[in-house]
Amino acid sequence: MAVDLRGRVTVLAAERADLRLGVDPDVIRRDAQVVLKLDTVVLFNTDGLVRRRDIDLDEGLARLQALLAELVGRDLDGTVR
Repeated sequence: MAVDLRGRVTVLAAERADLRLGVDPDVIRRDAQVVLKLDTVVLFNTDGLVRRRDIDLDEGLARLQALLAELVGRDLDGTVR
């Protein structure tokens, strides 16, 4: 996911996921490129961050996106710039 200074969250995802790492070392992986604007924050995550037994993956992703949008303009310690 990428978050810009306006609080817009963009999910950076491939059209189709590659085979998981470590399953087959000979599998060919696809590369992708995304051009990001200056001051964009990128969050790398796995489904383990957003998936829970009581909510589905899409709801978990939506909750994470909303949280990221709320945090725009804050420093790491939580203070507002």
